[in-house]
Amino acid sequence: MINKKMGFTLIELLIVVAIIAILAAIAIPNFLEAQTRSKVSRVKADMRTLTNGVEAYMVDNTKLFRTARQVGETREWIMRKITTPVAYVTHIPRDPFNLVDLEDGNRTIILWGPDYIEGNVTIDGIVLPDSTARSAIIFSPYNEYSDGTKLLRRGFWILFSLGPDKKYDVLDPVWPSPMIPYDPTNGTTSKGDIVRFKS
Repeated sequence: MINKKMGFTLIELLIVVAIIAILAAIAIPNFLEAQTRSKVSRVKADMRTLTNGVEAYMVDNTKLFRTARQVGETREWIMRKITTPVAYVTHIPRDPFNLVDLEDGNRTIILWGPDYIEGNVTIDGIVLPDSTARSAIIFSPYNEYSDGTKLLRRGFWILFSLGPDKKYDVLDPVWPSPMIPYDPTNGTTSKGDIVRFKS
């Protein structure tokens, strides 16, 4: 009786490797898309939580705190008023798409209040000119809020995330530029910011 050793031929091994490579080429983009969709969902959920915290703060204090930052202040430091001494929210959520800001305290979901949007912003003793004209440009994609030259509504505030393109739309190509709304139907990594308006 002859003892034959069984094994795979080189061709069979190459076919298996090719099949695995094809499956990986299909699976990896789908995995990355799922990861992006998951981050977008997380940002929207964090925005709902922040909205509830800001509204609770406004009920207790009749107005929103200052959101315009001065030199040395981080976004997290500005928004600490909704975490201490009263915990309207337990923490300030991070923006998973913000890889732009160098300081960790600035990599949060961004809150712009009426003080920043409508004007009367003073930074280091200097009043920023023409804040409403600047905001009219920024919010021009949102017809309910701006016609591109003037604000159509007052007293609103917004939360926004940089979105999957990981860029500040308001800086592209120059400040101030329109804040384009994120639309996943253009592809999950398409241009645009995730924005939540609140009056």
